[in-house]
Amino acid sequence: MTVLRQPLRHLPPLREDLVLLGGTPAHTGEPTWLLYDPARHRYMRLDQDGFEILSRWDAGTPEALLAWLAHETTVEAGVEDIEAMAGFLERAHLLDGRGTARHPPPPQDLFSRLLHGYLFFRIPLVRPRRFLPTLARATGWLFGPHLPWLILGLAMVGGFLASRQWDAFLGTFTAYTTWEGAASIFAGIVVSKIVHELGHALTLYRAGGRVPTMGIAFLVMFPVPYTDTGDAWRLASKHQRLRVGAAGVVAELLLAAIALVLWSFVPDGPLRATLFVLATTVWVGTVLINASPFLRFDGYYLFSDLLEVPNLQARAFALGRWRLRRALLGLNDPPPEVLHPRLRRVLTAYAYATWIYRLILFLGIALLVYHFFFKILGIFLFLVEIWVFIARPMASELAVWWKRRRETRRTPGGVLAGVTITALVVACVIPWRSTLQVPAVLDAAAVSPLYTPVPARIDAVLVAPGQLVAAGDILVRLSSPDLAFRKAQAERDLDLAQVRYNQAMVDAEGIQQAAALRQEVLGLHTRLSGLNTQEARLALRAPMDGRMVDILPALRTGLWVNQDVLLGRIIAAQGGRLTLYIPEDVLGHVRAGSVVAFRSEGRGNTDLHGPLGALPPVALDRMDDVLSASVGGGGVAVRQEADRSLRPISGTYQAAVALPTAQVPQRQRGIAIIEGEAETLAARAFRRIASVILQESGF
Repeated sequence: MTVLRQPLRHLPPLREDLVLLGGTPAHTGEPTWLLYDPARHRYMRLDQDGFEILSRWDAGTPEALLAWLAHETTVEAGVEDIEAMAGFLERAHLLDGRGTARHPPPPQDLFSRLLHGYLFFRIPLVRPRRFLPTLARATGWLFGPHLPWLILGLAMVGGFLASRQWDAFLGTFTAYTTWEGAASIFAGIVVSKIVHELGHALTLYRAGGRVPTMGIAFLVMFPVPYTDTGDAWRLASKHQRLRVGAAGVVAELLLAAIALVLWSFVPDGPLRATLFVLATTVWVGTVLINASPFLRFDGYYLFSDLLEVPNLQARAFALGRWRLRRALLGLNDPPPEVLHPRLRRVLTAYAYATWIYRLILFLGIALLVYHFFFKILGIFLFLVEIWVFIARPMASELAVWWKRRRETRRTPGGVLAGVTITALVVACVIPWRSTLQVPAVLDAAAVSPLYTPVPARIDAVLVAPGQLVAAGDILVRLSSPDLAFRKAQAERDLDLAQVRYNQAMVDAEGIQQAAALRQEVLGLHTRLSGLNTQEARLALRAPMDGRMVDILPALRTGLWVNQDVLLGRIIAAQGGRLTLYIPEDVLGHVRAGSVVAFRSEGRGNTDLHGPLGALPPVALDRMDDVLSASVGGGGVAVRQEADRSLRPISGTYQAAVALPTAQVPQRQRGIAIIEGEAETLAARAFRRIASVILQESGF
């Protein structure tokens, strides 16, 4: 406890509404008491010394209180213990509010209030005392030793019925892809959480406790239902408190078993999807989250009651810090409290496991908050999360280490920690040359796709897959009845126009129309020439020397094809081109001229190497290569826009590597291995952070 800064001359009066109750014995057998604050519905546990001091608080002065203790008890207390108790009562707002507190807490500024409200706040919604008696009478038959057997029996019956239509049961997953499915998931979560909280409330009520409120708590703006079960502290039996703590999960298991049975009797629709969610998904998440003792959910209080260690985390963390300071700094402080060695080891291990768990969890929450909110606000809230949950506790502990640096001595643990930290620092400041892997596609140096100029029918296929062709070779002969009809019509029109023109030239009266008829004849000649050109293009010829690949599998005589159907590709027989898709966070590690090797997908290493070409100044806005995109199984994450175009999700730059001696029989997708620039880990981290800040802030 923190000692008050000024000497305590008079004992400040307690609030008159406080209640002192008997508590359950501690794990050592020592009696305990509960100090109940009805204004906040909070219970504070007192040990024997605290009870003796508080029960004589009306002595008036510290000296009178100490004399009273010495006369009637065996408690060995001093003025510092009295001042520590006064500080505790003041911080817990248990003193009479008539100006007796010597150090009233300073008012919080607006930022602190907003920060605390953002991190955690509660909204009471229901006062269950109005309906709990009726609900307890209606559900009384569920409470008893038969409940586990009931849940097991319902689960077995439901599982048997579902197994008889197993494909339909698993097929309920497809409902998740619709808006109705999303509504079913939400409805299932809401129903399960209501049942969960009612399980806590009913169990506590039946044990004789009071449930003042139920509502929603917001943890980092994430809604979590809650039930005020503070009265569980008053329960004398540990088993009763354990039943209250486990009641929520047990209630959800019962609900899941009932939903599994009902699923077989309900027709397809939103209700059946909701039952599926209740039977398979929601309760699993509840067990995984609530069973964890590392956060203050059901699992934490169950673990606390099981060990019979109230205020578990604070006491475990104090032991963890004591053990850490002893091992690393050699501080010879006495342990925070006297415990059995086995329990001390358990609490110390629990403290370290909780710190690691919270580090991972809060980093995940910070990243989630960063991505959830818009740009600069996301960065700000990310930094708030990191500071409040990770950096500030570490900074506080390091401040204690620095303040007591003159008391430290060398220990094996401290030497090992120093060597490890030094090695990490050195690793961060030494330039490291590494290889980088990015998605890539290997193609021939020159590629020519083969399309029909107009919708046409295939008359002959004159090439085979892999065949070498020369420029000008006919590959496919096509015919177009529509083109032939238009050509015949143009020929007839030309013949008629020529006849009319010839007649006009020999007829004195028609000589005036000769000029117009001549223009018509010339126009028809041009039209017919264009149709002849189109007809000649129906004989698809090789535009260059190369190899025929990627021939349309259905290509055959008599097949009709449109202009957008790829009939095949001609690739250069010699020379290749490697196209790289470099992520933005990798771009700074490579330079033009870096050595690049290609590893084909599914084919292991290759002997293809070449220098990286010039790096582009801007990222790709759209991708035309489906083979490299995620929708085609490639490594570049893209999203498909409304116009069916592909847009990279993150910044991606396209670069090329020329391979003049390579022979590429077909396109190959794979990985390009780039020899990266030497860079320190610290510089890489700084550049990445700066890049994110600039990108998200819109600069």
